[in-house]
Amino acid sequence: MLKRSAFDALTWLKIDLGFILISIPIDWLLGRPLLLGLVDNWLVGTTGERWGILGLTLIIIAGSWLLFFAIIASFRWLNQRLARHDRY
Repeated sequence: MLKRSAFDALTWLKIDLGFILISIPIDWLLGRPLLLGLVDNWLVGTTGERWGILGLTLIIIAGSWLLFFAIIASFRWLNQRLARHDRY
């Protein structure tokens, strides 16, 4: 159950990454900053700021994966518990 939940959480993040990549040309066409200004901050930042931006981005990605994993695992656990009481 946990292995399947981890796979589903990773799949969800891949889908999210796909939507982010699709939104980049739309941001260019509308004249908005890319990825909410993350690219601009990376280009003008010093080395220390770039490491901070990279670290923060990785922490956010890992935290969102952990959140997705917890939600999916809890629903799978609930589904498994409720399936025990099914009569049909």
